Amino acid sequence: VSHHDFGQIFITDTGKERVKSIFENIDVDVTLFEVEEGQIKNA
Repeated sequence: VSHHDFGQIFITDTGKERVKSIFENIDVDVTLFEVEEGQIKNA
């Protein structure tokens, strides 16, 4: 995952801050999405 040619990964976790910290620690670009009441939002 920490190589820049890895591609996509999907993590399902209810702790948004925990997920953000994972990616900050490996210094990669990330896009987070939230699903709330069936609606997808870019976090």
